[in-house]
This record gives sequence, C-alpha cells and structure tokens, in this order.
Amino acid sequence: MKKLMNQRWFIALVFMVLYKPAMFSQMPALHTFDTISNVFKVMVIAVLGVWFVYFYQKVSLFFVGIVFFEVWRVLATIYCGGNYTSLFIAILNALAICLVVEMGLKTDPDALLDGASFTLGLFVLINFATVLLFPQGMYEFNTFTQNYFLGYRNNSIMLFFPAIIFSIVRSLRKYNKLTLSSFVITAVSFATVILAFSATSVIGMTVFTLFLLLALINKMPNFLNIITYLAINIAYFFGVIILRLQEAFAFIIVDMLGRDLTFTGRTKIWDSALAAFAKSPVFGVGEIENQASRDLIGATHAHNYYLDLLYKSGPAVLTRPLRSGSMMGFKGFFDPFPHPEILTLPHKSQGRRKQNRQDRVASPPHRPQHTFCNNAGMEGQQRSSIEIHPGDMVRIPE
Repeated sequence: MKKLMNQRWFIALVFMVLYKPAMFSQMPALHTFDTISNVFKVMVIAVLGVWFVYFYQKVSLFFVGIVFFEVWRVLATIYCGGNYTSLFIAILNALAICLVVEMGLKTDPDALLDGASFTLGLFVLINFATVLLFPQGMYEFNTFTQNYFLGYRNNSIMLFFPAIIFSIVRSLRKYNKLTLSSFVITAVSFATVILAFSATSVIGMTVFTLFLLLALINKMPNFLNIITYLAINIAYFFGVIILRLQEAFAFIIVDMLGRDLTFTGRTKIWDSALAAFAKSPVFGVGEIENQASRDLIGATHAHNYYLDLLYKSGPAVLTRPLRSGSMMGFKGFFDPFPHPEILTLPHKSQGRRKQNRQDRVASPPHRPQHTFCNNAGMEGQQRSSIEIHPGDMVRIPE
C-alpha cells in the first residue's frame, strides 16, 4: 500500500479530493456529487491517517504545532457551543494535506511534486477559464455573485500560492530552471486576480511574485526574511487594527490615494471583533455560521487573519503562526543554508550513478532564498552526498 505514494496519479487524485473546488459545495445542482465526494474525502483522510501511523509514525515538529492549533480551535468551539460539525471536516482536511505532503517527501518527492503540480495547476487553469467565460460571476452563493470554479474571487488565491510553489519547486528540482508550465501557472494566477479584481488579492499576489522573482535571481535582501515578515505583521496588527495609526497618514490615504480611513468599512468590523473577543478573552466565540458571524461583527470573517483567530479561538491559537514562523526564521538566520534537500536530492531520471557527483558553484555569501524547501520533512530520505557550505549556491546535478 505504501507504494501508492510513489505513484503520481495517486497523489494527483488525493489532491483533487483534498482541494475540492468550492463550486461543488456551493452550487445546489451539484449537491449530490458534493455529498458523495465528502464521503470519499472522509475515506481518503482515514486511509492517510492509518498509513501514516503504520508506515511513517514520526511526525515533524511543525505538524505537532498544527495539531495543537486545531485541537484548541475544536475545544474553544465546543466550549462556546459553536458550529463544530463543519469545523471537524475542515480540520481533518487540513491535517490530511499536511500528512500527504510529509509522506510524499519521505517516500518520493518527485511523485509528490508531479501529482500536486498537475492537480493544482489544472484547477488554476479551469478557474481562469470560468473567469473569462463568466466575468460577472458563475453563480450566486450567500448573496455574493462573483463566484467561480474555486469559489469567491477573494478565496481562490489560497490555492494559487501552493500551486505556484509546487510548480516552481518541481521545475527547479527536475530541470534546474523555470519551465513553461511553472511560468504559465504563475502568469495565469496573476491574471485571474486582476480580471476578477480583488484589491487585497492583487496586492498579495504582486508582493508574492516580486519576492519570488528576487529569490529566483538570488537578489533577495538579507533583511527580508520570516523574522521581518512576522515583525511587519505584528506591527500592522497593533498599529492599524488596534491603535489606528492610519489616521496620522490621512493626507496620503485620503488626499493622495483617494481612499477612506475605514478601509472600506473594515474598521467597524475590527471594532466588533475586538468587542466580541473582550467578552470571551480565553476561548473566543468559537467557529460560528456565516450568518451568526454577520450578526455579531457585520461580516463572515474579521478581515484580518490574526484578529479572526483571536476573536474565534482566543490568544492561544496565535502561538501556531508565530511559533512556526519564528522557528523557521531563527533556523534560517543562524544556519545560512539549512539543508535544501528537496532541491539537491537527485530525482529518478538522473540515475543513481550521479548521486555522488559534486557540482557546486561559488558565489558571494548569501542567505538561502528557497525558504519553502528548507528542511522539508526529509529526515527519512537518504541524504545527498553533495557537500554544502555557507555561501555556496547549489546547482542540481545535470
């Protein structure tokens, strides 16, 4: 059974189930198919869990942190009498994605990258086609009309990022360059957020693409790392959401940019979410239905990730993104080249005879830019014999 993790088609099917497009859950005409797919999803999640316990057993510290995060959300929701039924499915789905990635990395990284890139890339292309065919939206759901294959226009970006990363890592690992497929997935993702226009998504995709390009050409400034990212997020949270320092820059935001200081009504939502948290500062209000959320804060979510976690599950859940980020950040800060195995381990097409070949290209000292590859759960894989020193730029053997 473990051999299935070596099969690209199996990985692709698993990702299709776990990343089921929102359209199937939101369109009434597809209700029967959605019910069947949910049953199949539960079966897949159960099988993955059993496989992991039986064949792999050891989990990464990041996975342990995610489990703690999700368990606390469940406990908070049960304590507050919230909607824990749908929460269970969402949590199991998230944990299953983490499991299949860990198992894939430990069993056959090439199969994982190929299968995941195929499915996520296919979904990106189909979603783009629906945006072109239905500019005003494909269907209506919860009063929102700009819904497409992957759901509401704002939410599709959550699949774009992993699709781009899987595709680019696959290209670098197998071909030591960006391939046409990775370029197409990135370009189509960018075009989608522009056509479906969501200002937040456009800004997020622009920043993501800019940093990605800087990393690929090895021009990422040393000060731009996970530590500064967390610092900026924390500063934004306290400065804008709590202290409302944007009012001091009204001459720029209002006079020059023509925007309002409420960020299109978000400040009222933030105030309501903070008030809800103040009434239950330990567990928050729990996960609640969309309508209950609208009644409580005026929106289905708090329009800020940290605030949404805070008011729904209390301050304990904030330890997950902060701890995970700080762990990655300090590791990268003190270890200038922390084992980018997923790029350096030879893939099958190279043959074992090249496994011990050294092919290093000297470059000025720098910090690793492919941070999404660092120490990616590869403890169980055979290490490459390529010797890596700080300041070396690794080239995949040809």
